[in-house]
Amino acid sequence: MERQPFLRKRVHPHGTKGQTDFLPFAEVDSQLKGKRDAAKPTPSMFILAAFTVLSLFTRLYKIGAAKAVVWDEAHFGKFAGYYNTRSWYTDLHPPLGKAMLGGFGNFFGWDGKFDFGSGAAYPPEVPYTAMRACCAILASFTVPLAYLTGAELNLSPDAAVFLGVMALTDIATLVLSRFILLDPLLLFFTSLSIYSLVKFRTFQKTSPLSREWVLWLAATGFSIGACMSVKWVGLFVVLIVGLHTANDLIGMLITQKTDAKSYILHWIYRIAFLIILPISIYLISFQIHFGVLTHSGPGDSKMGSLFQYHLAGSEIQTSPLEVAYGSVVQIRFHGPGGSLLHSHPFNYPNGSQEQQATLYSFRRDENNQFQILKVDPAKTSVREKQIVKNGDLIRLAHKLTGTNMRSNDFPSATSKNFREVSFGGSEDVKDKLDVWRVVIVDDLGGLSRGPLRALTTRFRLQHVDSGCFLLSDHLVHLDKEWGFGQQEVACSKDRITWANSRSTLWNIEEHWNDELPPGKRSDYPWSFFGSFMDDNHDKILGNSMLVPNSLEKNRSPIESEPWEWPTMHASLHIGGSGVNYLVLGHPLVWLGVTVALILYVVTGGVYLFRWYTGTGANDWNESASLDDFWFMFKVGIAGWIINFIPYILMPRVTYIHHYLPAIQFGIILFAFILDHLLDRMIAHNPRQMQQMQLVKRAVFWALIVVDLAIFYYFKDFAFGAERLSDYKSRQWMAAWKI
Repeated sequence: MERQPFLRKRVHPHGTKGQTDFLPFAEVDSQLKGKRDAAKPTPSMFILAAFTVLSLFTRLYKIGAAKAVVWDEAHFGKFAGYYNTRSWYTDLHPPLGKAMLGGFGNFFGWDGKFDFGSGAAYPPEVPYTAMRACCAILASFTVPLAYLTGAELNLSPDAAVFLGVMALTDIATLVLSRFILLDPLLLFFTSLSIYSLVKFRTFQKTSPLSREWVLWLAATGFSIGACMSVKWVGLFVVLIVGLHTANDLIGMLITQKTDAKSYILHWIYRIAFLIILPISIYLISFQIHFGVLTHSGPGDSKMGSLFQYHLAGSEIQTSPLEVAYGSVVQIRFHGPGGSLLHSHPFNYPNGSQEQQATLYSFRRDENNQFQILKVDPAKTSVREKQIVKNGDLIRLAHKLTGTNMRSNDFPSATSKNFREVSFGGSEDVKDKLDVWRVVIVDDLGGLSRGPLRALTTRFRLQHVDSGCFLLSDHLVHLDKEWGFGQQEVACSKDRITWANSRSTLWNIEEHWNDELPPGKRSDYPWSFFGSFMDDNHDKILGNSMLVPNSLEKNRSPIESEPWEWPTMHASLHIGGSGVNYLVLGHPLVWLGVTVALILYVVTGGVYLFRWYTGTGANDWNESASLDDFWFMFKVGIAGWIINFIPYILMPRVTYIHHYLPAIQFGIILFAFILDHLLDRMIAHNPRQMQQMQLVKRAVFWALIVVDLAIFYYFKDFAFGAERLSDYKSRQWMAAWKI
């Protein structure tokens, strides 16, 4: 039994001499002679125009019917407003999409002052219909892009039309394309990424390193950069493109048919356009974000003190630069959540039963103020001008109560796995438990690590007696009854690692000492990359906290489980001002994608089995078809899996709209595998080829008609209904929230 080789040199049907493909199987079926010509079929301009017009109509029809804030418009509309008031805010997502929404509002003259309260009626001065229309117009391009992608993938004309119709009529995608949300922007850039990748693949096969090849490589890099700059789930698209790129480069290396100079150029171009360009777009989106939002706003406390200082209207005042003994300071936690070191005249109910040490977010509270004292009482003076330096031993006295910060062998009040930190003793009552070492980590102003400086110096406080470090955890809070729910402060003996390093970082936010010269604004330089890292760290923190509440027996009605999406057991009811919408997958599309996944895996398994047993000699003799089949694994199967499986693995709250990117890849797979299997059916009936071609066309057009009929049946869910309960008869599944 002779197996077919995995690699085979062949001339591509488009005519590139000496082109060699990295093939996972052997060759493509010679019986598919009638499937397609050697030349790629040209998309119909009439069909393309029709899809564009229909897509615009369905996305814009009655778009202003809901005259109130609908669903997540309460978040993203509000964020868009901050770009017009130039007020700083923080959010879980990168800024590109929200900056675009802000730009839409600005273009139509909105001042950004409406707060987008959930369900609130829109006042006349808010151009909500125009802002929604901008989102819808971008989302409308996903439909013609889907049709063009099908044509570029060598699908039959009917299969490409079916793909476009599925993109046009999916109800969930249509509903969420019609509001001021990030989803329409993400869907557009995802579709553009897929199409650009497919176009690039064409030129990779026909004219690598040509001008068109570079153009579509750059378009792919731009698109994936925009995807990940709108939402981090766009990184899934980056991964898909990365896997295809790795496959290409490894294939060229294994076949050894590309000369060394060309191979190096392939690496250079791909690094430039698929790594550097997307990262640059991500960084530029933050540069715009920081450049526009220059005023103090609701997100100040999530950022570091140095960043806040540079915001117009910030409460942080210019302080003396270098901190001396006797200075009064306000100390900010530089780890997750921010907040200020705090104490108040309330004691722990257990442990030392001394005064509590906590973190508190309200800046203007005298209980946040502490005085830095020398350990040697004989040399301690309020007017002492000696500067605090790295390695100095200090006492930290609470200004209002006169108690000293200390740590002892009692377990921390809530977490229990650290040492308790409290405030006890007084100016006259001191011991070794209240001595701390200043460990300077770095200076954000680029200065030396020597002196302790306000705003710029990041430092740790190490308890001298035990060796533990002062730390806090944003997830650990004191009891609400006796600790007012404030964040716990404790002391950790754990070795400092990358994972826990930020939990032990602190900085001086404000500094008072009349004996020291006032600082200058130039003493506190702003750093783009420092602010960039802080903002992204806050986004990581915020996303990590989106976990289901294990204490709640029943989940929120807007939540859904990932398994419910491909089985059509999920929906989402949204609306406002008497207009209701249902985010619901198109049954034929969503269930069809699920079936297509199974069909592709089974079909691929059959081909592998036939290759392994040597019975598939005639399965693959036309190399272009095998190349398409393998490419569909990377785009259709891997694209769906990469956009779906993480929601099963991640312990986070999930919603039906998380499935939309996976559906974008899934409908391509659906159209492809159906086209492929019908071609196989034709190949096995060569004497009835003409009749079978008619059968194939009939299958696709029957599906198109059924798709359109189902869409018409459910159209009011997309365009809005006064009462969804009037459509109870259309509740095909009990799980649908009608």
